[in-house]
Amino acid sequence: MVTFNKKISISLFLNLGTLLGLTFLVIGCSSYPNSLTKNGQIKIERIDSQNANISAVQVYPENGHLKVIGYLKKRHQQKGRISGYLHLDLLDKEGQILSHKNTDFHRDQRKSGRSHFVQSFEIEPNKVKSIRVTHYRLADDPHAG
Repeated sequence: MVTFNKKISISLFLNLGTLLGLTFLVIGCSSYPNSLTKNGQIKIERIDSQNANISAVQVYPENGHLKVIGYLKKRHQQKGRISGYLHLDLLDKEGQILSHKNTDFHRDQRKSGRSHFVQSFEIEPNKVKSIRVTHYRLADDPHAG
């Protein structure tokens, strides 16, 4: 019967756990395409509201389409979710709107001060030069009657 020193077994367990974690990190990072915003191919214009700031917007190519991912953070310490919605405009190099959509956002946790959003567009990534992301509070809704 083989016996291990308790100190050696804990060290071995931690080293194997670290190796396994790094392996999953490398696999995960290599399987997701590079962000089109980080390499400068697509610019992001953020238009915040009085209640929230738009942050960490990234754009990824996905099977000939675009996937826009980002976060919305509360400006003030308020209870509850951030009200309103996001409006996304995809613009060409002349500033003309190629496509637009409204999207909602969701809190990661109930008490979280930030919410995430994900929106896909059926458009070739090379046609888009910038994306305008606007947060509208319900009180500021330009589409309301």
